[in-house]
Parts: sequence; C-alpha cells; structure tokens
Amino acid sequence: MKRYLAILAVGFVLAGCTGKPALLPEEEASYNEIASLIDSTKIDLDTAAKAGANEYAPDSMLQARSDLQTASTTLDTKDFDKAKEYANKAGREARSVLTLPVNAQNTINDAESLLNSAKVSGADISSPDNYKEAYDNLNAAKIAYDKNIFDLANSKAVASAEASKRATFEPSSANRSIKALSDSLKLAKDLQMDTLKSDTYTTAAAALDASKADFAEGKLPKAAENADKAKAALDGEMRTSVELAVQQARGDINTAKEGGASEFASEKLADAEIAFSASNSALQAGEFLNAKKNAEKASAAAKAAAENARTGKQPAAVAQVPAAAEETTSVNSARDVDMEPGTISQSQAVTVPPIVTREKPKTESANIEPVKETKAEDQPAMPRKTGLQPTPADTAKAAPGAPLEGNMAVPIGVGVVIVITCLFLIRSLRMKITAAKKESELQNQEQNPRQ
Repeated sequence: MKRYLAILAVGFVLAGCTGKPALLPEEEASYNEIASLIDSTKIDLDTAAKAGANEYAPDSMLQARSDLQTASTTLDTKDFDKAKEYANKAGREARSVLTLPVNAQNTINDAESLLNSAKVSGADISSPDNYKEAYDNLNAAKIAYDKNIFDLANSKAVASAEASKRATFEPSSANRSIKALSDSLKLAKDLQMDTLKSDTYTTAAAALDASKADFAEGKLPKAAENADKAKAALDGEMRTSVELAVQQARGDINTAKEGGASEFASEKLADAEIAFSASNSALQAGEFLNAKKNAEKASAAAKAAAENARTGKQPAAVAQVPAAAEETTSVNSARDVDMEPGTISQSQAVTVPPIVTREKPKTESANIEPVKETKAEDQPAMPRKTGLQPTPADTAKAAPGAPLEGNMAVPIGVGVVIVITCLFLIRSLRMKITAAKKESELQNQEQNPRQ
C-alpha cells in the first residue's frame, strides 16, 4: 500500500511541474531536448503501469519515477547536465520494466536448458549441491513468473543458470586438476625426483590419492584444490633441479673455453653451445625433461671439448723433435770437422740411430749444372793448317762475355762454378750447424729431467 501511495505522490509532483523557467536564447535547445526525454519516459512508464508493472515490478517502477522526478526538478533549475543524466536513467528503467516479462521468460527457458544439460552430464551425482541449488532456483523463478513478479522471476532464473554451470564445470575442472597432478608425478619420476626429492614426491603422490577419494565422494572443490597445491609444489622442485643442471652445463662450457677448447676443440664446443641453448629454451617453456636431457648433453660435450683441448696442446710442444733429429748424423759430422785433432766428438760419444735424410728444398743454384774441369790433356788440339775442315768444337761460338781470342772461356766458367759451389756448401754448412745447435739443446733438455 505504501508503494502505491509513493507512486501516486510522485505522479502528483510530476503533474504539478509544468511551469517553464525563463530561458536565455542559448538555453532553449538544451531545455527542449531534456524536456522531450522526460515526456518520452512518462509515456513508457504509463504503458508499463497499464501492463501491470506496478504489481510485477513495483521496485523498478518506483525507482524509474523517482529518477524522472529528479530530472524534472533539475531541469527547472536549469541544471541541464544533471537533468539529462537522470532523464536517460529513468528512460532505461522504464524500457526495462516494459520488457521484463519477456526477458524473465527467456531467462527461465535458458536456465531450464542448462539444468537439463547438467543432469545429462551426471552433475546431479558428481556435484549434487550445485545441482540442487540450480533446481530450486529454477522452480522459484517459475513460481514468481506465474505471480507476475517478473523481476524476482528473472533474478531466480539467473541464479539457477549459474548453479547449473558450476555443477557441470566442477567435475571437469576437478578431473583436469587430478590428471595434471598425475602427469607431473610421471614427469618427476623420469627426472628421478623420487630419489632426489623423495619427500616432495611422496607428498604429491599422497595428495593424488586424497584428491581421487574426494572426487569420488563428490567433494569436487576440495579435490581440485588439493591436487593443484601438490602439483605447484612438485613443479617448483622440478624446475629447481633442472635449473641446477642448466647452470652446471654453463659452467662446463666456460671451463672448456678457458682450457682452449675454442682453438683445439671448436666442433665439440659448438655442440655444447647448441645443446645448452636448446636446454635453456626448453626450461623457459616448462619442458623440464627436454631441458635436463639437453643440459646433460651440453655438459658431456663441454667436458669432451676440454679434454681434447688438453691433449691437443701436448703434441704441439714436441712436434719438432723428430724433424730436428733427422739430420743428426750429417750435423755431427759437420761438427766434427771443426774440432781439434785428438778430441772426442759428440757424435763419437753418443750413438745415433740411422736417420732417413729428408729431401732438401730446391734453391735457385740447384738448376746450375757444374762444368766439368777440362784438363790440359783433354783440351782439343788446335787445328793444323791443312786442307781439312775444322771440327765442330773449332767452330763453336764463345760464351757471352768470354774473350774472343784464345781459350780463356773455360777457366772463367770453371771459376764461376767453383764460387757458386762454395757458396752453396757454406750455406748448407750453416744450416747444419744451426740444426746441430737445436739438436744439442733438445738433448740437454732430455738429459736434465733424467738427472
């Protein structure tokens, strides 16, 4: 009764607010726009009242009329912004009241469809509490609609739909949580967490059993919550373990680099770097097993590279020893030439095994063929003044630069050959002496460690 009286009072107030204040020319447009909104909303409210909205939606009707009164009052005071705001609000409420019966019926139909789907999925057994809530709210919505209390019918239908969604979703959500924990336990076993972190692994396994039991009893929220907590703890331990393996791989790679792997084992080092990069990427993606396998592969490759670098340096330090020893016999012989008579040379004191002499590199003088020294008795006799023809040797042209008269070309050629030969011998002797010094130093180095 009080509601009806309040509505009538608002109606009388609206009816009395018909005066128009004095307006400036620039205020006319705003005033007329808001006044038009107010008149349109009055028509909507009258239509809703004739459809029984005062009975099926009394609260909404009262609120709409109150907002309309505020719009009219503020319009008379020329507070156009506030008047427009409340006029629009009242208009929305009036239209909502008009469509409330249709909306309530549609909401009830949707809620009933969701409840039926939940029952088909077995939610009445897997989630009995939510299913019962959905069922009760749907019945209340239908009763309110039959009594033309459409706003209550609409709100109850909305509550029923939400409960049906929970009844359908919670079993699948709990199932997903339980399955996720089961998968994490399998992964943890592959990572040997049952040995490395036995307490965490055992706790997670116990939580899985408890979640399955809660699910069977219909305690779906509890089942999902326990499974999610156990999975989070187990995943944290697995991540920590894999991070340590990745850090170890990085340390092994750095050690290999410091040992010279970049120079002596570049291929192995590259393999380690590639495996490390794959391990780090897998860790960021949460692929713990893949990350650990690549980390172990990177560590193994890095250690192999470090070992190759260590052994690769040793032959480089003694690689020239056999080469220097090849000329031992000839060098010692050259050294003995310079020693005084009666002294014992190093070649006589130390027995040196026969060494295969390497082929000497060719030099420019190697292409010069030595000219055979011509003895006096081998020189051809001067041709006699006879009628015989001269021999080919008599008609041979002299070498360039040789004197035209006499046989001086032969002694000069012999001298050139002798000089070149001497220079070649001196050069060879110097090379042998240098090699002999290196050999002596190497022998001293070999003798000192033995002492």
